Amino acid sequence: MPTTSNNEKGNALASTQTCRVSSSSKTLESANQTGYKREHTNLGCDVDFDIAGPSIRGALVLAYEGWLGGYQMHFESVKSWVIQSNFAVGYKTDEFQLHANVNDGTEFGGSIYQKVNKKLETAVNLAWTAGNSNMRFGIAAKYQFLS
Repeated sequence: MPTTSNNEKGNALASTQTCRVSSSSKTLESANQTGYKREHTNLGCDVDFDIAGPSIRGALVLAYEGWLGGYQMHFESVKSWVIQSNFAVGYKTDEFQLHANVNDGTEFGGSIYQKVNKKLETAVNLAWTAGNSNMRFGIAAKYQFLS
């Protein structure tokens, strides 16, 4: 059952609850999704309940004057630890973007985008995994011939 609440200041709170019963596998699953959004903040939390125990996924993104920072996690109560942890930071203007991320402390990545002028845009992307000597690299350019 989805519910949403907004007020005049731009705040938003949303929540969704679902429940599934499976007689063939004899399971009962329930999920709760909640989100909160403001001008500089976006927060989300999903909780899945099943026989083995709850699973919690959360995400937070903060933004201020072109800067962005975010964190995402997944906690399994059966294992009693965080099984996924991702962090990202970025900066954006009208003509430039910079982004870096770390996933689970082992995957690293970053990208740079620049709008050189009205006709030319360029980008570079790098990514690598700890313990592996392979690096992934991408480069792109867009030139608009006709304006």
